[in-house]
Amino acid sequence: MTRIARCCCGSLRAEAAGEPAVVLACHCTECQRRTGSPFGVGTYFRKEQVRTEGPSKVYERGSVTDQLTPATG
Repeated sequence: MTRIARCCCGSLRAEAAGEPAVVLACHCTECQRRTGSPFGVGTYFRKEQVRTEGPSKVYERGSVTDQLTPATG
């Protein structure tokens, strides 16, 4: 199965092929802050399963790393 995600502004696209390596719900403070809810839910794929298109920049806060568009970051 192939999964496709796009950012809100439409400039960044990610495509993940196959099954995720991990699916989890986290209630750490950083995930609460990132999502604005009591917990964050994440699906993680191996790097070789994911292809991205469009401009992006890496944003790090504590142990959380996100890849955002220059417009949203």
